[in-house]
Amino acid sequence: MGAITRGAAAAFEREMAASEILAGGADSGAASHSLCTDAAPVPNGGPPLGVKYQPNATEGQDFESGTATGGWKCLRFSINQPIYYQYHYLQGTQITGPTGTRPDPGATGFEAGAVGNLDADAVNSYFIRGGAVDAATGQLALATQIYIENEYE
Repeated sequence: MGAITRGAAAAFEREMAASEILAGGADSGAASHSLCTDAAPVPNGGPPLGVKYQPNATEGQDFESGTATGGWKCLRFSINQPIYYQYHYLQGTQITGPTGTRPDPGATGFEAGAVGNLDADAVNSYFIRGGAVDAATGQLALATQIYIENEYE
């Protein structure tokens, strides 16, 4: 969760501005900061049930998907080794499934999460960290802790 959260924060800090050629004395368009848009869950379809999943390193697949402004490429996040968990990144909403109370990032925030089911039963483990942009300051504030539910499942 740390690497995905750091990737989201770094993407937010990158200035996005149109490429322009300016005449002398002219101003450029305003630069902006924005969060990456959603990344498709990896693996698709749910967490591996008591087995590992080998991410597909083919361009456009798994962690090799997205653009400069959205998905795993925007986050600059990838895993090349077999994984026990399904990884998520959602902008403007919460990851579905957990039953406990955690901070809601709202429309201006994100959640990064890992969902696992190591013993292949009906109960998933959740590890989630989020952040939200403060409307007053324009700064990204990150959750102080990782939300954990059913840690040993």
